[in-house]
Amino acid sequence: MGRKGQELSTDVKNMIVEMFQNGFSRRKIADILRIPKSTVIDNVRNFLDTGSVENKPRSGRPLFVKPRDYRKLERIVKTSRRSSLCDITNKFNEEIVFPCLNVPSSTIYINMGITGV
Repeated sequence: MGRKGQELSTDVKNMIVEMFQNGFSRRKIADILRIPKSTVIDNVRNFLDTGSVENKPRSGRPLFVKPRDYRKLERIVKTSRRSSLCDITNKFNEEIVFPCLNVPSSTIYINMGITGV
């Protein structure tokens, strides 16, 4: 089951751990902070397992265009300033490391905005 609400701030997580270390029960912490007992239990368990209240990094989807490709795109755009988006996309797809991948022009357009070209 996924998350239903927002994450707790680091301050609140630290407060939960501090209260737990000072001898408060999990139920009492939940009553004082007005958060679900299961949230308190999860945060205490996370702290006891890892020694930290920080979240583990989330994997997310891998980038389609890598930083190396950003530089390649920037070089292509700078050498052919007056080329259309379609021409730039075709040239980029010819020079890309994996020829079986065709990067769509919408991705090129977005990445041109990111790189500032």
